[in-house]
Amino acid sequence: ADDLAAARELNAKVHPLARAIYRAAPGGRANSRLKTCLKMLGRFTEDVMLPPQTATPAQEHPALRAALAVARDAPEP
Repeated sequence: ADDLAAARELNAKVHPLARAIYRAAPGGRANSRLKTCLKMLGRFTEDVMLPPQTATPAQEHPALRAALAVARDAPEP
């Protein structure tokens, strides 16, 4: 739509979620973080990972929830 202001606003809402999933170490845990987010959204009933992957540690859940809250406030594209 060639609306730079709207694109920046949307990016500001989605970027924290992308950082919470992909930037935090270890980087190989992105799949488990994604599954945890989908469980938090009610899309998955479980976030169990098959070995050698491990579940997202509970101490990461608050940051994921906060980032999801910001992203969910984003308007539909």
